[in-house]
Amino acid sequence: MATLADVARRAGVALSTVSAVLNNRPDCFVSEETRQRILKAAEELGYRPNYLARSLARGKTETLGLVIYEVTNPYFAQIADEVEQAVRSAGYQLLLCTNRDDPEFSDRANLELLYHRRVDGMLVWASRYPPDGYLVPLPDEAKTKVVVLGYHTADGTDYVSVDRAEGTYRATQHLIALGHRQLGYLAPREDLRRDHPKLAGILRALSEAGLPQPLLIPADGHFRRDGYQVALTAREWQPRPTALICYNDLLAIGAYRGLREQGLKVPDDLALVGFDGIEDGEFLEVPLTTVAVPIREMSQMAVQFLINRLEGRPTERQQITLIPSLVIRQSCGAQRS
Repeated sequence: MATLADVARRAGVALSTVSAVLNNRPDCFVSEETRQRILKAAEELGYRPNYLARSLARGKTETLGLVIYEVTNPYFAQIADEVEQAVRSAGYQLLLCTNRDDPEFSDRANLELLYHRRVDGMLVWASRYPPDGYLVPLPDEAKTKVVVLGYHTADGTDYVSVDRAEGTYRATQHLIALGHRQLGYLAPREDLRRDHPKLAGILRALSEAGLPQPLLIPADGHFRRDGYQVALTAREWQPRPTALICYNDLLAIGAYRGLREQGLKVPDDLALVGFDGIEDGEFLEVPLTTVAVPIREMSQMAVQFLINRLEGRPTERQQITLIPSLVIRQSCGAQRS
């Protein structure tokens, strides 16, 4: 592998001159002829800069880390894609870690990994939703800048949150306005807690309308097949809901197929609502009504918050909560008598 010294010998100039030219140093005063001779020598020798050595010398790696739940879910894949585009536009590279196996352990392990990789800053998807806010499990010695995506924080860390409770509240209000009086809520069993934001929004809307609690329907996970398997038992649900809100779009898409196999029509027999706003739901035979998260806005804003910190711009906390929008399609149907 060619070195700076090899390029200097080929170009017939000092090593320091090659370093100044190839690193675009502002104090580099050489003729254009010399500059072109150095660039040509580097190309002919196939010289590649040692980014690790360069980053150690500069005290920064020009790399940001992203800890996210998974990339097999289109929702998280889109977040990762939007973050990567924003990071690249800011002149950084992105190092991606996932925490799907055991979020509580993996958050900490991934943050430690990114810290030891000397990333300049970290973006962390909040894997848990305690009422008081997410606590960033950074190593005690770490001073790395962090921005949390998806939920508010309890420790003052910058965040771009999503108001899930408001999203499901609006979806429930819409179903109530259509005449539905008995709702069901399909979610992974560990997320059927009353203090979970999504269920909290549903309960608030039902309480305000004086309607009964929703039928809580547990799933083994949050993927399409989990929703499909649960929907195969739909005729056994008691009390029988006329509308079903799902924890995410993947569960709703799986449930849609399972309901059809049970001879139940969406929306005639059961209205269906998802959450996230992924593209897949739009292409069902009966397009899916969903609570759409502003993924692009959330991702770009989080990256900008982190860049602000790295460049020392803000003096106050950067904390904002985005409101998802209700995208109404045919899966809710018309008003019920």
